[in-house]
Amino acid sequence: MIRALFLLFVMLLVTNVSGAKKIAENQSLVKVKIIVQSDAEPTFTLSNLSLFALIQSKNKAWVSLSNITKDSDGAFVFLVPQNSKISLEILTADPTIRVAVKNKRLHANFYSLAIGKKMSIARKEVVISSPLQEITFNLNRTAAFVPCIPSDISKGSLQFSPLLDNAKYEVNILSFSDSGSSSNLIVGGLEPTQWLVSYVDSDGIERHRETINLTTGQTLKLQCK
Repeated sequence: MIRALFLLFVMLLVTNVSGAKKIAENQSLVKVKIIVQSDAEPTFTLSNLSLFALIQSKNKAWVSLSNITKDSDGAFVFLVPQNSKISLEILTADPTIRVAVKNKRLHANFYSLAIGKKMSIARKEVVISSPLQEITFNLNRTAAFVPCIPSDISKGSLQFSPLLDNAKYEVNILSFSDSGSSSNLIVGGLEPTQWLVSYVDSDGIERHRETINLTTGQTLKLQCK
C-alpha cells in the first residue's frame, strides 16, 4: 500500500514538472524593436550607440539580455516573454549625442565622461504587453569640449555657462581634485552656441576664462593657456 502511494506521488510529480516545462516552452514571446531617432538624420549613425538591456520576469531578479541583434534598418531587436519588464539604456562614447529635451536651451543637459569611455544617455523601463512592441528613443545632436585645466591648479572647478541672447544662466560646475586625472575629461551634450568657460581654484579664485564657440557635432579641444 505504501509502495503504491509512493509510486503515485512520483508519477504526479513527474507529470507536474513535465507540464511546467511545456508551459515554459509554449510561453508567448514578444518581439521588441528599439528605434533610435535623431534630429541629425541622415548624417546620424547608429554605429556610435549600443544598447544595454535587463529583463525581469514575474517575481524574479533582473538578468541581462544577450540576444540583441540589429535589423536591416539598424534598430535593436530581441525576443522576451510577454508581460515581462525590461530596463533599457542607450550607451555612447560620442559626447555630441544627447537624449532629446523639449527645451533645447535648457543649460543643465550636459554630461561628463572620459575620452573613449561609454556613457548612459537615455533610460526607459517598459512592461511588454503587445505582440510587437516598438520603443523609440529620441536623441539630439549637440556639441562638446575637452577642457585644459591650467597646470597651476591642482584642485578646483571647471565652470561654464551658455551665452544666449544676452540672457543670464546658472553656471554649471564640475569639481576636480587632481588636474592630471582630469586631462581626459570631456563635457558633452552641450547646445551648439557660445559658451563662457572658467577655471577656478580651491580658494574660489578664477585663474582663467575664455569664450568658445561650439557647432553641431563638434568636440572642441581647448588649448592650455
